[in-house]
Amino acid sequence: MMSFDDYQTDIKWPVPAQPPGDWKTLEQEEAGAILADTLKDGAVSVLCARALPLGFYPEHLAVEVLLDTKNDAGAGVLTLVVGKQATVLRGMSWVIHEFNENIPVSLPDLETAKSYLQFFCFYVHGEQGSFRVIETVDDIPWNSEPGVAKLKRKLKKIIKPVQIKQTSSPSEGFLCDALICYDKALFYSQFHIQKTGMIEMLDDEFLDLEYDQETLPIAPDLCVEAIRYAGQ
Repeated sequence: MMSFDDYQTDIKWPVPAQPPGDWKTLEQEEAGAILADTLKDGAVSVLCARALPLGFYPEHLAVEVLLDTKNDAGAGVLTLVVGKQATVLRGMSWVIHEFNENIPVSLPDLETAKSYLQFFCFYVHGEQGSFRVIETVDDIPWNSEPGVAKLKRKLKKIIKPVQIKQTSSPSEGFLCDALICYDKALFYSQFHIQKTGMIEMLDDEFLDLEYDQETLPIAPDLCVEAIRYAGQ
């Protein structure tokens, strides 16, 4: 069963909220009510929870739950979508596609489509973790090693916000150009976002920073099944 004995609304989270937005920290009673059915199985210690309304899933929230995982990686974050239907985001595309079959995704405009792209990329993992949409240098999960300031100055000159437009036939969705951070690499990628919520990567190009990729001062989140931890 869930324990809220160590719940704190002013706790420092180990990782930033995803997708970006106006997240609200939940009071303990709110968190308990929202999570009662979703996390009813298993013994978990909930340290805090925060929520974000999702424009592409009307009447649904993204909920991040900070858990005491009792291991050396520290506290971990579990993310759920809750509302008329609930699911735990496990880093696999089929979880989102299956959810979309029951709760049709709503993409009425460019901004909502961009938010959905950020959500989808982050919660569909490759072998090295999540795909993070980058719009500013501060979106990159830097570590504390030397060289960060120099790289930030270089990237500030070339990073651009997500570019998104409708396809020639609005019913076919949107085309989007975005900078993606995956593991310790950056890529310029082009996506087709379909109205059904399917996303196809049409092209990608490695961004050569003239830097040894293995020593890039980037600390991607550590993803272990449905839990993510701060990178090192």
